[in-house]
Amino acid sequence: MMETSFSLDNTLQASEVERLKSMMTDAEEQISCLTCTKEELEILVIVLKGKVDEQSAYITLLEERKDELMMLRSKCNELSHKLSEQVLKTEEFKNLSTHLKELKDKAEAECLVAREKRETEAPPAAVQDSLRIAFIKEQYETKNQELKQQLSMSKKHGEEMLLKLQDAIDEIENRKKSEAVNLKRNEELSVRLSALEAELQSALAEKREKSKAYDRTMAELECALLSLECCKEEKDKLGASLLEIEAEKSRLATELTSVKGQLEDLKSSTKFEKDEYGSLAEVEHALNGSTGNSSPIFLKPDETVWY
Repeated sequence: MMETSFSLDNTLQASEVERLKSMMTDAEEQISCLTCTKEELEILVIVLKGKVDEQSAYITLLEERKDELMMLRSKCNELSHKLSEQVLKTEEFKNLSTHLKELKDKAEAECLVAREKRETEAPPAAVQDSLRIAFIKEQYETKNQELKQQLSMSKKHGEEMLLKLQDAIDEIENRKKSEAVNLKRNEELSVRLSALEAELQSALAEKREKSKAYDRTMAELECALLSLECCKEEKDKLGASLLEIEAEKSRLATELTSVKGQLEDLKSSTKFEKDEYGSLAEVEHALNGSTGNSSPIFLKPDETVWY
């Protein structure tokens, strides 16, 4: 009975140890997987941080270009102001050209009047008027050519300013679009980085829980091993006690056999004595009957009867 109970305890202890070993193996595998996941996430975080640093550098560059953009806007405003001034000057030149044309027409009219007068007046005065009119006409034509050249230069300069202004506006629009795209990309990267950091924290927390479970399992396994060692020591003690009990049992069985033999011998001896005692009683009874003595004579079994 004791051996059966001890064997059952050993079986339970062995199964518990196997279960704890299996739990420990599973915990080690899970910790290994979590370690790999942590390393992958750390690498991904490093890559994303590199991208964030790159985007930060790009944002810094954009901020620097923002100052340049402000300068371009200021220059654009200045060019717009100059263009407005050129437009005003062009209008003035147009008005002046119209005025000069009117003056030219007036001069031609005066020239006609002078010719008519010249025909009626003396020749020296006519020559003088003709020279004066020719001089005035030459001055007007020279002034008109200068104004036309200035107008042409103003138009050309205005067209160049318009082209520069359009290029600056296009560049500003492109930079705005690029800034919007980069800001959107930075926001997406920030959201993704936050999600990865949260996942990393979750993985680290899970790893800590697994480590605690592993430590608890190891502690339970150590306790189970200590218990198993105690059970082995108890088993050895019980085995020694069982051997002593078996030896005592064998000794008692031997003594019992010896006692039984002695009892059998004693029974046989007692039976023999009883038989011998009965025979002597019969002889004595016979002797008493022959002598007429009515009282019986009892003899001991070892006494000798003499006739």
